[in-house]
Amino acid sequence: MLRFLSGFASAVVFVIASSMIMDRLSQLQAGIFYGGVGAGILLTGVSVPLLAKTGDWIEVWKGLGLISLLLGLTAWYLLRDKDKHSGAKTAQSPRNEQTSGVRRILIWLTIAYGLEGLGYIVTGTYLVAYAKTVSSLPNIASLSWILVGIAGAPSCILWSKLASQWGKKWTLTFSMILQSVGIAIPVLIHSSTAVFVGAFLFGATFMGITMLTVSFAKDLYPQSNRKIIGLLTTFFGLGQIIGPLIAGHLISGNGSYLSALIGAALIVLLGAVILPLGIGSADRKRLKLIR
Repeated sequence: MLRFLSGFASAVVFVIASSMIMDRLSQLQAGIFYGGVGAGILLTGVSVPLLAKTGDWIEVWKGLGLISLLLGLTAWYLLRDKDKHSGAKTAQSPRNEQTSGVRRILIWLTIAYGLEGLGYIVTGTYLVAYAKTVSSLPNIASLSWILVGIAGAPSCILWSKLASQWGKKWTLTFSMILQSVGIAIPVLIHSSTAVFVGAFLFGATFMGITMLTVSFAKDLYPQSNRKIIGLLTTFFGLGQIIGPLIAGHLISGNGSYLSALIGAALIVLLGAVILPLGIGSADRKRLKLIR
C-alpha cells in the first residue's frame, strides 16, 4: 500500500510540476529542471550508506522520508508566492492543427515511452542487486547507484543541447539506443568496470528520455500539457508495473539476472526502433517540428 501511495504521489508531482513550468522554460532550463532527479539519486546513493550505519532498513526508509519531507517543504515555501501570479504570465502557444499526423505521432511516442518504462524499471530495480553478484568490491552497489546520479544530474542539459541540433525524434531515438547498450553491457561483460559503465549510461539517459518525450509531446499539443503528460505518465507507469512482474518471474525461474536484463535492453531498443519508423510515416510537411 505504501509503495502504491508513493508511486501515485510521484506521478502526480511529475505531471503537475512538468505542466506548471514547461511553458516557462527554455530547452536548456528544462534540462536543468529534469536534472534534479539525477541530483536526488546522487543524494540517495550518498545518504543510504550513512543512514544504514544508524540502524536497520526501517530507519533508512524513515531517514529518506524525512529528507523528502524537508525538501518538499522547502520547495513549497520557495514557490508559494510566485504561484499566485504564475497564470497571468503564461504565454499561450498557438494551437497545433489536430491532424491525424499529430495524433499518429503521439501514439508512437506513447508506445515508445511505455516500452521505456518497462525496460527502465527492470534496470532501476535490479541494477544494485546485480552489481553485488558481479564483484566483491566493497560498496559496489552504492557506488554504482551514486554513478547513476552523477551521470543523471547534468545529462538533461546535454540532451537538450543535442536536441536543438538533431531534433527531438532522432535525439530521443539515440538516447534509447544508448540506454539499451548500457543495460546489456554489465550482463554481457561480467566485471566491475562493466557495471560502472552500464550505471553511467543508464544514469546519462533515463531522465533525458523523459525530458525529451515530455518536450516532444508539448510541441505537439502546446495547450494540453497536463492532459498529454498525464497520458504519457500513465503508459510509462503501466510499463513500470509490468516490468518487475516479468523480470521477477524470470529471475526466480532460472536464478539469473541475464534473461531479465537482456530482455529489458531489447524492450528499450524496440522502443527506439519503432519511434522513428512510426513517426517517419506521419505528415512531415505539416509538422515542421519533426526532424
